[in-house]
Amino acid sequence: MKIIFEETRPDHLTALLQIYNVYTGASYSTLYETQLTLEQFRNLVFFNNQKYKSFSILNDNEIIGFVVLAKYKNNAAYDSTAEVAIYLHPNFRNKGIGKKALAFIEEYAKQKNIHSIIATISSKNIVSLKLFESSGYKKCAHFFEVAKKNNMYLDIINYQKIL
Repeated sequence: MKIIFEETRPDHLTALLQIYNVYTGASYSTLYETQLTLEQFRNLVFFNNQKYKSFSILNDNEIIGFVVLAKYKNNAAYDSTAEVAIYLHPNFRNKGIGKKALAFIEEYAKQKNIHSIIATISSKNIVSLKLFESSGYKKCAHFFEVAKKNNMYLDIINYQKIL
């Protein structure tokens, strides 16, 4: 397996959207209940500020996922903090790719003078919770019943890593 990271391009969007939409509906990896359109998805991976980017994850030239470094809040006080998210095709989960994606995006973040990275995760998303914990992220917040999906209130947990 040869994993590479490539800045997300418009021609990657269809493949990435297919991966992302696997996690809508019954999954707790994203809180969207219905599949996103290409235009809705575009706003999740392309940003006006060049500091924030998404990178497609490829295995032997096949797109198998993506990692996003996004703005945390719209306030200059948070300019050295970013939010991270990773989505992998289900066939490529639990193979160490998520850890590689985090290491990659952390290096990119350091180059952009990001000091702190935050991951926002549903408490039902056990795979992601374990990934971030095993990658040195610390639980820094637990919000009880703040999101609702599939008629169920969900806890949201924040994990943080100081770079």
